[in-house]
Amino acid sequence: MKSTLILTLLATATVGLYAAKEEAAKAIPKEAFGVYSFEDAQKQSAKKKDPIVFLLVNERAEDAKVEAAGKITYWGLEKDNTVVVLRPNSAGEWSRRLPAALPAAINAKDLGKEYPRVVVMDHTGSVVLTSVPAAKLIDGGEDAVKALNKEIKELAKNPPKPTATTPATAPGTAPTPPTATPPAVAAGSVAIQGASVEGWTSSDGRTIQATLLEVAPDKVVLQLANGNKVDVPLTKLNDASQKRAAELKAASSK
Repeated sequence: MKSTLILTLLATATVGLYAAKEEAAKAIPKEAFGVYSFEDAQKQSAKKKDPIVFLLVNERAEDAKVEAAGKITYWGLEKDNTVVVLRPNSAGEWSRRLPAALPAAINAKDLGKEYPRVVVMDHTGSVVLTSVPAAKLIDGGEDAVKALNKEIKELAKNPPKPTATTPATAPGTAPTPPTATPPAVAAGSVAIQGASVEGWTSSDGRTIQATLLEVAPDKVVLQLANGNKVDVPLTKLNDASQKRAAELKAASSK
């Protein structure tokens, strides 16, 4: 009787192990949210208050580790988050259909150009919570994905809070002039002095909270709540935000 029970338990454990491996190897479903179904993903995320995970994958990668890392990341995160799968062949649609800060964040230099890589935003699609380069996902495998999922849960509970760039002063006291050296900017650009966190709205109506650092002839540089800096083409901002950028640029040019 005992031997039969032991064999049954061993068989069950073996089946469970094979099932786990099979799930890790499963292809990302074709019906997963993507660029063209982002609006549906955003509605689901807003309803559930789930963070939005943008996963950039190459499902036809020649390297089996790259392909497997994309699948493991998807299946490891999709239960607790709204996952939007990005593919290189849809990059032309990113700036039109996705949050204004996303294209720059997913292509940030510190993330590299390898696959898969991840950018996580809050359920409003306006604040970047964290990002993960390919090497960490490939080398860390399931453990790295579990750690990422845990980090996302903590960030969702306690999202980064914008910090004022100018310290508060007592009533009647003149503010202390900044002593920091302004960052170097490209020719034709203006570094914004004394800017603080405010709303910036894209041409399609999405708003992010960020600090304007620099205005160039064709773009602005925004610093997000988590410290990441992103370039946003001026044409991707609505008229009001373009006007605000021009006002700050003029004030900082004096």
